[in-house]
Amino acid sequence: MFETVPHELLVYLFLTGIAALLSGFEAAFIALRATVRGRFYFAGFLLCIVIWSAIAGIYVTFEDLSQQIFWAKLEYFGIVPITVLWALFVVRYTDTFTRLLNYRNWLLAIPVLTLALVFTNDYHHLIWTEIYFDYSGAFPLAIFEHGWYYDFVHVPYSYSFIVLSVVLLGMAMRRSQPDQRGWLVSLMIASLMPFFAVAAYNLGFYDLDLVPVAFTLSSLLIIWSMRFQNLHRRALVAHHIVLNSISDAVFVLNANDELIDLNRAARTLGPKALALGQPIGFYLEDMTREVMGALKAEGRFEQAYNGHYYSFSFASLTSPKDYALLVAKDITEQELAKQKLERQRAKLEAVVEISETLRVIDSLGAVYRAAVTAVLDKTNADLCTLFFYREATDLLEPVICLDEDKGYFELGKIKVPRQQTLSGQVISQNDTVFFGSHNGINRAFRINDQHEGFSDKLPPKELIASPIRDAEGKIIAILTANIHKEARHFDQSDTSFFEAIAEACSSAFSRLFFIAELEGKAAEYQKLFAEAAEQASELELLNQLSLNVAADLDPQLVIKKVVEAMITTAGYEQVALYLLNEAKLSLSYQVGYENAPLELSQEYHRQILSQGEARILTQGLLASRDGAPKVSLLAPLHNHDQVIGVLWIESTAADAPEPKDLRWLMQVARQISMALERANLHKELSLKEQRFRLITSHMSDMIVFHQPDGYSSYISPSCESLLGYGFEQFGLQDFLELVHEQDQGFLNASVLNKLMQGEGVKPFQYRLRKASGEYIWVETFINAIAADDGKHRGFVSSTRDITDRKQMQEQMLEGALLYDSLTGLPNRTLFMDRLEHTLRRQERENKSFAVLFIDLDRFKVINDSLGHNVGDQLLIETGQRLQACVRTHDTVARLGGDEFALILDGVNESVAQNLAERISQTLVKPFMIDGYPVMTSASIGITMGDTISDSGELLRSADLAMYHVKTHGKAGHALFTQAMHQQARETLDLELELRYALQKDEFLLHYQPIVDLARGQIAGFEALIRWQNPKRGMVSPNVFIPIAEEVGLIPSIDDWVLRHATSQLAEWHSRFPHRSNLTMSVNLSTKNFALTNIVDRIAEVIGQSGIPASLLKLEITESVLMENADVARYILAKLRRLGVTLQIDDFGTGYSSLGYLHNLPLQSLKMDRSFVQGLAGTQAENAIASSIVALAQSLKLDVVAEGIETKDQLRQIRMLGCQYGQGYLFSEPLSKDRVESVLLPASETSTFQNLIEQLDKDVDLTVSHLATL
Repeated sequence: MFETVPHELLVYLFLTGIAALLSGFEAAFIALRATVRGRFYFAGFLLCIVIWSAIAGIYVTFEDLSQQIFWAKLEYFGIVPITVLWALFVVRYTDTFTRLLNYRNWLLAIPVLTLALVFTNDYHHLIWTEIYFDYSGAFPLAIFEHGWYYDFVHVPYSYSFIVLSVVLLGMAMRRSQPDQRGWLVSLMIASLMPFFAVAAYNLGFYDLDLVPVAFTLSSLLIIWSMRFQNLHRRALVAHHIVLNSISDAVFVLNANDELIDLNRAARTLGPKALALGQPIGFYLEDMTREVMGALKAEGRFEQAYNGHYYSFSFASLTSPKDYALLVAKDITEQELAKQKLERQRAKLEAVVEISETLRVIDSLGAVYRAAVTAVLDKTNADLCTLFFYREATDLLEPVICLDEDKGYFELGKIKVPRQQTLSGQVISQNDTVFFGSHNGINRAFRINDQHEGFSDKLPPKELIASPIRDAEGKIIAILTANIHKEARHFDQSDTSFFEAIAEACSSAFSRLFFIAELEGKAAEYQKLFAEAAEQASELELLNQLSLNVAADLDPQLVIKKVVEAMITTAGYEQVALYLLNEAKLSLSYQVGYENAPLELSQEYHRQILSQGEARILTQGLLASRDGAPKVSLLAPLHNHDQVIGVLWIESTAADAPEPKDLRWLMQVARQISMALERANLHKELSLKEQRFRLITSHMSDMIVFHQPDGYSSYISPSCESLLGYGFEQFGLQDFLELVHEQDQGFLNASVLNKLMQGEGVKPFQYRLRKASGEYIWVETFINAIAADDGKHRGFVSSTRDITDRKQMQEQMLEGALLYDSLTGLPNRTLFMDRLEHTLRRQERENKSFAVLFIDLDRFKVINDSLGHNVGDQLLIETGQRLQACVRTHDTVARLGGDEFALILDGVNESVAQNLAERISQTLVKPFMIDGYPVMTSASIGITMGDTISDSGELLRSADLAMYHVKTHGKAGHALFTQAMHQQARETLDLELELRYALQKDEFLLHYQPIVDLARGQIAGFEALIRWQNPKRGMVSPNVFIPIAEEVGLIPSIDDWVLRHATSQLAEWHSRFPHRSNLTMSVNLSTKNFALTNIVDRIAEVIGQSGIPASLLKLEITESVLMENADVARYILAKLRRLGVTLQIDDFGTGYSSLGYLHNLPLQSLKMDRSFVQGLAGTQAENAIASSIVALAQSLKLDVVAEGIETKDQLRQIRMLGCQYGQGYLFSEPLSKDRVESVLLPASETSTFQNLIEQLDKDVDLTVSHLATL
């Protein structure tokens, strides 16, 4: 077939086949491997090329012309989907990166021009050409012949398309950047290659259509470009990530200041439409060439965009070259803060300016205007009003109002009730107030709009009111500012400025009020000054008169000088002075009457004595020489409101006195009265001083007057007989140097300091050194000398010699300090002194001696039961018996209480022990006191003086030996050994550890079952305390309980046991409901019965645990009941009312009668283990146990036998009729966990069942099986 095909056609078929195959591979590669956007459109574009190439090959193989035309039309119209897919690919591909958007139009234009060229060139046959067919060959061939118009129309038309495409691509190249031109060249070549193929075909260079081949080759170039662009895209993505991570706006510019790229923040500054490739001024309107030039020169520029403030900075890049960065930093916050500071600065300057202005303003009206003007000038207010506040009427009175639009206007005499205004809230809150729409100004302005705004623009949107205060801080006025206009608000600076203006007004008002007050007082002061000048002259006359009589203390001489001074200083001619003598005024002295004695009439007597005031009389005693009438002035003299005389002055009527002369004359009269009083007082004091000196000169006590500074102003003559010092010699001595040095501190602290503080001092005793150097004991009484105003003027002391009395007291005190007042024996002080002397002598002479420490047994019981008188008599007779047992040179002393001590001089151990035995035998004999025998014994401790060199240690060693006897049965003696000391030390350590045991919770409880012997079940448990000591291990209660009782810890331990035992029982009741009748027995120490709150403590424990009170059994020893039977009976009765079960523990071991049992509220008794263990012994021991059980049964008491350890004991106990048993035969004390395992229902079968059954067989008794233990 192909043999007849022309060679050119075969080549064409081969090329179109290769193009179709390559395009298919290209489409698959793009769809599966490429990562660029628009790859599927490009793959569709390639598939269309494959189909188009196939159609082109099919077209040339058909011989039938109609088929050729059909496939030719398909080929022609196939360029349409190719062009459409290319356009879609370009749109998606260029949209990937911002910088490709400017090239989209150029890339779209090329295929559109190509499409137009193909259509016009392929269909020119229908318009411009002629066609005929040649049938001579293998297949018909269409022959085209061009007309004349082809060369002149079609060829220029085709080349114009070519030229336009080249121009468009050249423009894209020019606008591209160096890093974009590599891949853009490939896009240009690929786009132009099909175009030039069409152009060559239409120009007749080939007879075959090479457009499909050209499209295939161009696709290969585009794929290579895509790979290059994919690598470049990654760098661009990183570039955009970095740019968009910057919070500031960043613009990338080229050398021509054209916008190349920008980040996300930069897009908010310009329009939404990007202007890449355009000068930056297209995007940012204010960035003109001039602005950019200035920015490059200065490096920084600030501009506002979209309501924000930005700081622009410009920086050129070194790589790549010709690039630069324009960075815009948002400085809105800084700019707003700067503007705010600027406003505040302006307002602060305004405050300073208005403050300076108000400081010099001299009228209130000017202050009003300056204040309201400053408020409207410097704040957002449009109306400002100043009110005066009338506190008396509680009204506000507006005095000035300034409107921004109307200016100042008159307000009239408006007065507004404070409660009806918003401004009045300033008074209520005593501070600046602010109102706005958010806090109800519109609701509150119903009344206020008539008075506070004074404008037709009410109600206001916002209002500020600040108080104006006076100098005392009271509110006297209110400054109010309103805002009515929209878009205005008060800010914080407005409020501060407003308050500052109000404060400045406060200062101005205070200043003006003060100036007005000063001006008002100035006139008053001028008047007072004139009066003061006149009074000064009068005072000068009074001063001269006082000087004349000040130094005279003789009353008659004072009278004479006063009368003469009135003549010489005051210029009067006739002056007389009368004194009251036996209810009658008698002339004392006169001048100017020519020595004529004048007598006052009875009328004058009556007037002067009754009225007692200065007067002016118009008729004188005598006429003047020229016959002119005279005027008399009378001024009475007073002493403590009593008239004692009168000063009489006469002058002619021409020189008549005025009322002011009476005032001055009264001053003169007072001066004369004081001078006379002073003279009379001095005379009286002189007489008293004479009598005082006469008295003190005959006294044995030394009297001293002390000034406030401590110096002596008077010392009585007895000073020489008491101390041997003369008056002057004693006055020159420092008193504290004469006081014994041991008494100086006492005098300073207890006497002198109190005197200086005005406090009273009791009589005190101290030692003074005489002139001979000998010290004597003296006693001083001292009192303060007080003046009329209450201030002390000094002190007076009286000192006497008490040396003889002191020596007698010391002798008596020595006996009281060294001997016991009851027995007359040496006391501890004297005993220790003698013991110290004995030790020193033993060291010198190596002579042995012994010390005995004796303590009476049961003395407290005797003292409490028989009374203190019997106890005192017992101590006296004990001392007498001890003295009878020793030698005269031995020492017998009472140390205190029932403790005695002996010093046996020159004895060895054997003699000391024999004497101790003899003392024990002596003291065990009955004492007959008040006809009654009293029995006691003594515990004696012995220590030898040659073993210890310290007296205190010797006595302690003997005390330890005595304590050893006490703890081992009393009524004996023991010689001190080092083992006792070690034991005492261990006991002390154990006591200390015991105190910490409670805090560290080292105690634990074990529980020993109590068995119901009739039913064979566990009836309850006895709680037994154990001490798990970290160092000693498990400590027995027999060791630490006695120590706890001795040191007072037993109440706390008992509380601990009660709380834990009852709490544990409550837990068992909850866990084992079938055991809800279990009881808990707890031992109660004897020490608890001495506490008044024992019942309350037990009630609290029961309440906290929640158990029934009857299930708690308190075990009490017999000794508790017998030591204080009445108290014990009272406490037991309260416990029984509480519901607690009471039981006597270790019954039968006490020393008292059994008859007290029926008087006590007991429910049970526990037989002591000694009786249980003796049941297998003698018949007498069995009888005692049987009697105890019988006694309990007769009193209807339950019996618990403790200490059951053998089967025989159990058998005997059951035969006696005991209800309950306890002992190691049943179980040892168990821990909490072992008890709980026993209480489980599965443990009902007892390990002692065979034992019980065997016992039942032996004694023929029937009992129930015994519960599991």
